[in-house]
Amino acid sequence: MNKEWPAFGTSLLLHLLVLAGLFTLGPDLVPPQRIACYDVDLSAFFASPPSPSPSPSPAQTQTQTQTQTQIPAPPAPAKQKRPAPPIVAPVPVAKPAVQTVSAPSQPPSAEALPPESALSAIAPAASPPSLAAPPVDPAVLYALQVQRYGDAQLSLIREMVSREVRYPLMARRQGWVGRVTVEFTVELSGEVGALRVAESSGYPMLDRQALLAVKAASPFSPPPVVATLNLPVAFELH
Repeated sequence: MNKEWPAFGTSLLLHLLVLAGLFTLGPDLVPPQRIACYDVDLSAFFASPPSPSPSPSPAQTQTQTQTQTQIPAPPAPAKQKRPAPPIVAPVPVAKPAVQTVSAPSQPPSAEALPPESALSAIAPAASPPSLAAPPVDPAVLYALQVQRYGDAQLSLIREMVSREVRYPLMARRQGWVGRVTVEFTVELSGEVGALRVAESSGYPMLDRQALLAVKAASPFSPPPVVATLNLPVAFELH
């Protein structure tokens, strides 16, 4: 700063001398001129230079380093992760087993069939256990089927036979009356098979006429089995 004052003082002195000469000589020598005014910022000349900051000592540097080492940095906030959606494993669906059965192109020959002894040995193991049905008496089954057929068809058969009955003229004149029971079988075709008089009316003429009426009324409805029926035929005078 002491070196800058002589230069500043010299400049100032020169300006003052110029101004003094101008005022002394008067306006005749120098025509009037407009003097431009300039703003001069002298703060830069008077501002004191910044003082250099003292360099830190090695002890202070070591102390600052220890302080920075001892003070831990604040932990960064942990990012919260969204829970992953649960993974649902697909449940395997069991497919129904498809069993393909192919029919043999040709029937097995008699030589390829196993002997009866081998079949009898494996039959009990191959067949599933089942409750054996009680044996049915064939006679009972036959009687049941005949009874069902008679209950369903006997009234119709009686009506068909009554339309074929012919009252003999001689029996009318003699006043013969009575009832004949005729026993007959109905074959699987519906035709009348065995035919006989099970109970006579007492008049052979009336018995014979009853047999002819049953024969003429056939065939009847076919039965499931050969059925034996008894049919009364009445002869009455009105």
